[in-house]
Formats: sequence, C-alpha cells, structure tokens
Amino acid sequence: MNSKRLSMKISKYVPFFILLLLIFLLMLSALNCYAFDIGAGGIFFGVSKQQNLLKFLPSNSNPLNYYGGYGYGILGNYIIGGFGLAILNESIYTGGDGFAGGFGGFVSGFQLINTYVLELDIIWWFGLGGIGVSETEGYFALYNEFTVELGLRLAFFAELFFYVGYQYVGNLIPGPAFDFSNYTMTLGFRIAFGS
Repeated sequence: MNSKRLSMKISKYVPFFILLLLIFLLMLSALNCYAFDIGAGGIFFGVSKQQNLLKFLPSNSNPLNYYGGYGYGILGNYIIGGFGLAILNESIYTGGDGFAGGFGGFVSGFQLINTYVLELDIIWWFGLGGIGVSETEGYFALYNEFTVELGLRLAFFAELFFYVGYQYVGNLIPGPAFDFSNYTMTLGFRIAFGS
C-alpha cells in the first residue's frame, strides 16, 4: 500500500520533470546555433475567441488579447530565439474580473518559404510564466503555441507577419499539473525589424 501511495506522489511530478528535460534539450540546441546568418526582433498582438474558426479544434478559452515582443536568429532555415508576452481577458478593460498573466520562453521553428517579398514559417512558442484567473487564484503555468506565419516585406529592414495558431496554457503548480488548462485557436500579427 505504501509503494502505491509513493508511486502516486511521484506520478504527479512527472509532467514537471518532462518539462525540465525539454527546456534543457532546447538550451542545448541553442548552443548549436551560435553563428546566425540573419535575425530579427519585434512586437506582436494576437487574439483568441471562444469559438474557433475551424470547428474540429476544441476550445475552452475566453476572449483574450496577447501583447509581446520577441527576437530570433536564423541559421539556414532554422529559427531560434526568445519571447515575452502578456495575456489579458477583454473584461479587464471594462473593470470586471479577468484572466491576466505573463510568459517568457523559447521560439523555435522553420522557414518553409523565404523570398525577398514573401516568407512562410512554422513556429513553436514554448514558455513559462504566471497567470491569474481571479482576484485570489493564480498559477505558475506552461505556455505552448504552434503557429503558421505569413510574412510580407515592407522595407529591406521590416516585415509584417500574419499568423494563425493553436495555443495551450496549463498550470504546473499549485495543484495537480495541468488541472487548469486553456486551449484555443489564435490569430494575430507581428512586426519584425532586422535582416
């Protein structure tokens, strides 16, 4: 009986240890990309709605707004960098209770098409941060989003990206891991400055 309790206690920490291992592997891959050909950085804005445009994708999200900044380098067609963002529920603007938080983490992806005028990327945004879901409840959480991004060159130093993605946010602590979760489709734009 004691071994069963011990295995139950250990099993609730497994997602956290998997997360630490994944972060360690991402850091090792970043060391391999020390000499980037090109890179950029910029700002972004995105939204999520309660109903997805694609009905087959599940969603449990409230309407949320995302604001943030990012930077990355590109070696060959491989993208690696970092980001920081804030998430706000639309009800916060009207003085109601809302969902608010911030995350920072890694950007990793691949350029599928890169011409002077047009760029198409697949990017993974993976980070950690804090999120408050009420005045008295909050979590240390995981942020995970996959996006497909279409970039249009505005000038030799600037591009405008439009993106569509699917996002998952889940708690790590307190409580059982991923007991609280928010998943939805996202839409937005990014402005990148660089080479």
